[in-house]
Amino acid sequence: MTPDDPDDGGRGGPLRTYFVLRAVGALANQLLQFAVPVLVYEATGSAAWSGAALFVEWLPRLTSLPLAGPLVDRFSLRRVYVVSDGVRCAAAWLVALLVTVDPSAARTGLIALALIAGASFEQSFVAGEKAMLVLVVPAGMQRAQSLLGGIDQAMLLAGPAVGAALLPAGPAVTVTVIAALFTVSLLLARTLPRTDHPPAGAAADVVGAAAAPATTLRLADLRSDLAAGVRRVVGSPVLRLVVAVAFTVNLALGLLLASGPALVQTSHGRSGSALGVVYLLGGLSSMAVLGVTSRVINRMGLVAVGVSSALLSLAACTVLGVAPGFGWFVVLAVIFLTAESVFTVFIRVVRARLVPEAEFGRVVGVIVLLNLASMPLAGLLVAAGAGFLPLPWLVTASGGVALVVGAGLLRRLWQLMPQTRTSDADGPWVVHALETVDLPP
Repeated sequence: MTPDDPDDGGRGGPLRTYFVLRAVGALANQLLQFAVPVLVYEATGSAAWSGAALFVEWLPRLTSLPLAGPLVDRFSLRRVYVVSDGVRCAAAWLVALLVTVDPSAARTGLIALALIAGASFEQSFVAGEKAMLVLVVPAGMQRAQSLLGGIDQAMLLAGPAVGAALLPAGPAVTVTVIAALFTVSLLLARTLPRTDHPPAGAAADVVGAAAAPATTLRLADLRSDLAAGVRRVVGSPVLRLVVAVAFTVNLALGLLLASGPALVQTSHGRSGSALGVVYLLGGLSSMAVLGVTSRVINRMGLVAVGVSSALLSLAACTVLGVAPGFGWFVVLAVIFLTAESVFTVFIRVVRARLVPEAEFGRVVGVIVLLNLASMPLAGLLVAAGAGFLPLPWLVTASGGVALVVGAGLLRRLWQLMPQTRTSDADGPWVVHALETVDLPP
């Protein structure tokens, strides 16, 4: 495969290395996200505590995101990745040692590791999103984003499956595997190209000339960059709507993650490992669908695929809580997870087209912050609502509200993003004038 091979979607070896790096880091991250709620639920038997654990897991991710964008815009991608992976690796090995010496510290150690790794993950995630602009040629962006979405979704769902297989071996083995994965991720990060970019606002003759980025970040710079990112999102009608829809879809995902252990073990009488199998099936389905997503977008249109996948995921979540049997629960969960993965491709393609490279880190940091704010909210909903409503009905009611709100937002997004075919009758659908089309009255 040559560097410009369209099947590669980008510039050869560095892109393939980055895909492997992304997969390894995401797998370790998802192992943590699966282990904490399951272990907490098994220890307490309380869905409320499981929801609280999800909230604690996601809080550092959100609080660290405002820093992630400015860091990526000012420092080399390689440096951000190496530092983030180094912190995660060191923390993981310390917790692995602690749990080996004192098994009773497993829950505390895992939660602490989730806090540290979560904050570090967001730095590397935003750096990785910008790396796609550096490593992928424009013509291959849609395919490369589909491949990246497939990797992320596979790890999102394979992580719990691997975690379920490791649970019988004990928490010490689980944490040691996580630490080993973070070590591999760190080694791969050190092989990334030294792709430095000047900060936003640099002179035109400096931008693109491989000038060294700034090496300091003051509080005033952070406030300025955060404000600039917010202005870019708020000032773009398309980005505003896409972020709002993603908020509702991620709320549904958070509901599944927070309530899944209790629904599977209490409502359907299965073990915690069965939940891992559900996520594995969702991962396999997502990989299969994402493999053809680029062709489906070319045939049906980017907007049609984005709107339909969001609606399907929200509808599946609404029915998920009251599934009449475990078989139906599995089917609905797989539909939800597959549709959510396709919607993620839509989000990435839209923001890759709309966000200038010089501002990419700060803007994506704000977008991801707003998108993921619904994850801890879902944890709080389950933690606070489990004492007032039966959990199945709590999930259905919350999912139903998300569906109604999401449908209204998607209707406006459909009106705002018209799409037509190219002059070639068999050519792809394209979105025209994203930022110049006014909403109808």
